[in-house]
Amino acid sequence: MYATIDAIQQGSNPWRTTPFRYQGQLPTNMLKWTTQCYELVMRDIRSVLHTQIGCTEFNGHWDYVPFMEFDDGGDRVWTNLMSGEWAAKQAVRVPSLSLFL
Repeated sequence: MYATIDAIQQGSNPWRTTPFRYQGQLPTNMLKWTTQCYELVMRDIRSVLHTQIGCTEFNGHWDYVPFMEFDDGGDRVWTNLMSGEWAAKQAVRVPSLSLFL
């Protein structure tokens, strides 16, 4: 499985490895995970997004604005980032009316 993951090519965006470990105060009954070092393996997400945005296969398949979706029963459907509350709150920024008075 790891070889398959490593073989994935996404433009010229190589895998990066960042070591990390717990940095907080150690409890008296130390748990094993608090003293171990771990590795986070990732790609630069901005580079991945730039590559995806530039791909013609994605043309017309992006949600650029927040939206709400409901099923036939009237229940909210959460499908991606733009269907969430966070996206709506970030997009709806109304300037103060006092600026125009």
